[in-house]
Amino acid sequence: MTDTADDTPEVWFTVNLQSAGNISRMHLYPRGTEATPEAGAYRRGERFKVTDLELALADGTTKEGAAFARICPDFQITQEGAAVTSKKLHDLLVQFDMGNNHLVECRFMDWERKVYRPERFWIISIAEQKAGLDLDAMPIGSPFEEGPNRTVLPSSNVLYPSPHNPEFYFYNVAMNNHNGGGLALKSHVTQGADLWRDPRTRDDIFYFSDRLKRAIDGAKLRLRMGPRFFPVVLT
Repeated sequence: MTDTADDTPEVWFTVNLQSAGNISRMHLYPRGTEATPEAGAYRRGERFKVTDLELALADGTTKEGAAFARICPDFQITQEGAAVTSKKLHDLLVQFDMGNNHLVECRFMDWERKVYRPERFWIISIAEQKAGLDLDAMPIGSPFEEGPNRTVLPSSNVLYPSPHNPEFYFYNVAMNNHNGGGLALKSHVTQGADLWRDPRTRDDIFYFSDRLKRAIDGAKLRLRMGPRFFPVVLT
């Protein structure tokens, strides 16, 4: 997409970084135990201590262990829900304003958890938040009823308020077919960090400055399921 004529910085969002397609065979272990840490902390963007954490392959085959350096993606999700970046992606991100986002290196062990491997990985927790959702500039649906097993939204091109929290809105995946559905943010979000969440939209929607989005596009990253970026309407 080209720059806008009035030089207003563009903002983008994606909804698929936390998708099942990015889940790998990697585990995040507290050191010295097989117990797994609470997954929701990473998904919610909470900061965490890394001194007792390390990464390891979940699959114990020698074949996968030997081939991992060749097939390893630059972004993946562990079995516990932690987002993991390669050195290549880490080195790209730290060139930008990360604000309160949390990038912490974890040591990486072999499939038997006996030897440390040379590959370097960082866990990223997207903790930066900017409240910018402009509800007056986009279509909003009526509160919906949640089913007994999962949330099912009508296939309409609108945001839906949560039936439990009127300050929180669900992004409807049907909006993907409408180039993001005109998700609108107030223009002040262009200030500060290049990667953030909005506290009023669900926790797997991430927002990117145009300059960070362009750098990711040009980096030729190895990804299982790359981010599908949609433009944000700035008001």
